[in-house]
Amino acid sequence: MDWWLTDSEGIVASWLLIFALCNGLRGMYCWFRDQDERRVVERLLAFKPHPVQASFLLGGMSEAAETAVCMLVDDGAVKVSSTGELRPTHRGRKQTDHALRALAEAIRATPSGTTTPLHEIPTEARFVPFRQFVEHRAPAVHLTASGRSQSAPTLPKGVNA
Repeated sequence: MDWWLTDSEGIVASWLLIFALCNGLRGMYCWFRDQDERRVVERLLAFKPHPVQASFLLGGMSEAAETAVCMLVDDGAVKVSSTGELRPTHRGRKQTDHALRALAEAIRATPSGTTTPLHEIPTEARFVPFRQFVEHRAPAVHLTASGRSQSAPTLPKGVNA
C-alpha cells in the first residue's frame, strides 16, 4: 500500500483537515451572523452618510469630533489656534445639521477669554448634545476590528443622558 500516508504525513493531513473545517465553520458563522449588518451598511452607503456620522462609525467619537470641527472651520464658524484650541467666530453660516449646530453652540457658550481644546469634545458634559445627535443617528453596526459597536452610547462618569 504505497498510497497510504505515513505517520507524520497523516498527522499533518489530519491537522490541515481539522484546521480547514474549523475555519470554514467559523467563516459560515460570521457570514450568517453579519448578514443584517451588511444590509444596513449597504443601505447607509447607498444614501451617502454625513461625514460626521461616517467618521463616528469608523473611528468613534474622537474622529467624529475632529470631522465636525473641520466642517465648522470650513464654514467659518470656528477658528483653530496654532496650539489646537477652538475659538468661536461671529461669522459663518448657520448650521443646518443638528450635531454641527449643537457643537457650534457649545463652543460659542465658552466663556470669553478661554478656549476649547479639541480633546474635551468627546468627554466634557457641555458637549453631550453633540454626542447624542451623533450617536442617535448612527446605526448599530460592528465596523471596528475589536467588534465593539461604535454606536453604543458612551457617556463620561456622572453624566446622565
